[in-house]
Amino acid sequence: MQSGADVSVTQGVVRLPHYLEKGTSWNMQPMVSAMPSLAKLSAALADPNEQANMVQQLSTGIFANDPVDVTKLATDPTEQLKLVGA
Repeated sequence: MQSGADVSVTQGVVRLPHYLEKGTSWNMQPMVSAMPSLAKLSAALADPNEQANMVQQLSTGIFANDPVDVTKLATDPTEQLKLVGA
């Protein structure tokens, strides 16, 4: 049966990224997000004790020179990028 639809077919090669793991366990690697879950961060920031702990962690150590502003974390990409080391 003919539908009358026009179909364009394109051939090519796609090179997909792959894990560096080799052998039989390559497909057992869990997917890990580069960015912590925004839902988890929002829930943690709602608890005053957790918020104080996070603020302390995000303003010392590797963040000492450029602390993460948790008040802007949900909306500011610049603050979000600090969490992934950008």
